[in-house]
Amino acid sequence: MERGGEGGDGVKDGGPAFPHKYVDDGYDYFHRGMSLRDWFAGQALRGILSNRDLLDRIENCAESEGTDLMTETAIWAYDYADEMLAQKEQKQ
Repeated sequence: MERGGEGGDGVKDGGPAFPHKYVDDGYDYFHRGMSLRDWFAGQALRGILSNRDLLDRIENCAESEGTDLMTETAIWAYDYADEMLAQKEQKQ
């Protein structure tokens, strides 16, 4: 998949984050690795989970949205990832 590509669900995923090629029994294999979107979301999640004030804010948001903390935290992490991809695309 090309850089800035779309995943199977049509969501722009930024292309592969860690693609690699390996050889086994004389055959070349290509592993796409996780998407850049998933990588960014994981990094955002690390930051969110290390910030108690932000978690409190997300928990309040979850209560008002009728969701749970884990679901709302995942939504926020992917929102950050999507914004990072959008900013990256604007800069290119």
